[in-house]
Amino acid sequence: MNQTDFTYLLQNPQVVTQQQTESVNSLLAEFPYFQSARAIYLKGLKDQSSIKYNQELKTTAAYTTDRSILFDYITSEAFIQNEISQFIKQNTAHLKDIKVDIEDLSVKKSVKIDNALKQQISDTKGVLDPALFQPKETRPVKSFVLDESEIIENVTRKPK
Repeated sequence: MNQTDFTYLLQNPQVVTQQQTESVNSLLAEFPYFQSARAIYLKGLKDQSSIKYNQELKTTAAYTTDRSILFDYITSEAFIQNEISQFIKQNTAHLKDIKVDIEDLSVKKSVKIDNALKQQISDTKGVLDPALFQPKETRPVKSFVLDESEIIENVTRKPK
């Protein structure tokens, strides 16, 4: 299988023949991580109602990064992803022509924050007045002294 044939199969997955499916399978033997080749091979097996389909579905799902796209690819008559990609390509030029006005809002935002912060500080001036607070009374801490007036005997008991 050459590059042109493979590209044609990518663009027209609904026309995969049994011979092309076998060609893609031989391609997979050489390049096992070739994700799009696995998808084409799986689509060919499904279209031919092959007995190998269920096992290959598990394998292809394991090699696939986005299984939802694989599901759409396998189950759809015409893969809509191709249409979506064409639509995106057509609109890219249109999107580049859209005029966008840029307005720097960072200065206005920082002024709003500064004003709000100043207002909050002025609102809390009375609360933060040091004259409102009284110092905490500190009591002297007594140091620990062992009372040796009573004799402490060492008792050893044997466990029962």
